Amino acid sequence: MEFALASAGVFMALFVTWISADTLLHIDRLSGGIAESLRDTLFRSLDIVPLGVPMACLVGCVWSLTRAVRFREITAVRAGGIPLQRVLLPIVVSALLLSLGLALFQDRVLIPARQALIDAGAGDQDRDAPKFVAGRWWHASSNTILSAERYSAESRTLAGVNVFEFDDSRQITRHIRAAEAEAENSGDSIWQFRDAMVRQFADSHVITTHRVSRLQSDLGMTGGAIARARTPPEATSLRGLALRVREFNGESIDLIALEATFHGRLAGPLAVLVLVLLAVPFAIGDLERGDSLPRALLQALGVAACFWLLWTLAQVVARTGTVPPALPPWAVICGFLAVGIWRFRALKE
Repeated sequence: MEFALASAGVFMALFVTWISADTLLHIDRLSGGIAESLRDTLFRSLDIVPLGVPMACLVGCVWSLTRAVRFREITAVRAGGIPLQRVLLPIVVSALLLSLGLALFQDRVLIPARQALIDAGAGDQDRDAPKFVAGRWWHASSNTILSAERYSAESRTLAGVNVFEFDDSRQITRHIRAAEAEAENSGDSIWQFRDAMVRQFADSHVITTHRVSRLQSDLGMTGGAIARARTPPEATSLRGLALRVREFNGESIDLIALEATFHGRLAGPLAVLVLVLLAVPFAIGDLERGDSLPRALLQALGVAACFWLLWTLAQVVARTGTVPPALPPWAVICGFLAVGIWRFRALKE
């Protein structure tokens, strides 16, 4: 109970500090509207939860166990012949349950909240933005309907393009099917079609078909709008990431980013268990040297700093494509978890 209360108190302190610092840092934006400023602050504060919960549990663990050492509760446990690991097991089980709870909370609450804030920030200006449905891009403007298999932001190119053009009375005038369509720049709605098959629908209900090597058409949509329309991996649930990986049809670098985000999201919550296992020996070990909360806390925070540094490097390496995206995050988590279990089992009874 003391571990849970201490961890909750530390997390609330971290969260309030983060909110206050972020508000002061962006206080000039309050002049643009309090509601919008609060929404942006809430959006940025979502990032503190996956990081704040593991750190709060680490500090709460050190705090509660150091107090137990100070009041000779650990000495009484050892004198009574009760296995120390059995006494500490509820803390470890609580950390494991918190890891699972954090994973569910992040996937079922934080991710939908992030997407809702993104949608709220988009407003009406993105109401007619391109949509990715059933594995294809779709966009409708006043005079065209577009369907494309994929879009490459690097080359500003659509692949597998079908376009239907209409006149002012909404009668179809032309159907363009092309292997590729390229925008001159990300802010240009004029697209260059390559190797296009064109069907012309005349007023006399005669359909003519011909092939052209290059063709221009205004689709009423820019490449930048497509790049912004797809939900970023950071705002996609685990199930959504898995579906996007399974149904992926695009640039390999995008697939690597999706897989790296998926495995990082899956392994990340286990940081709660890892840091608690690493923190327990520092707090209990102070019994031989005299109880000292600052010393135990500094040691635990030092190990936590090493963990977060390697975790960050793992996330970066996973996105480079030099190794399988699943390897770096799971290697860091499993490595530190093995060290934590070894140190926990090595505690003196």
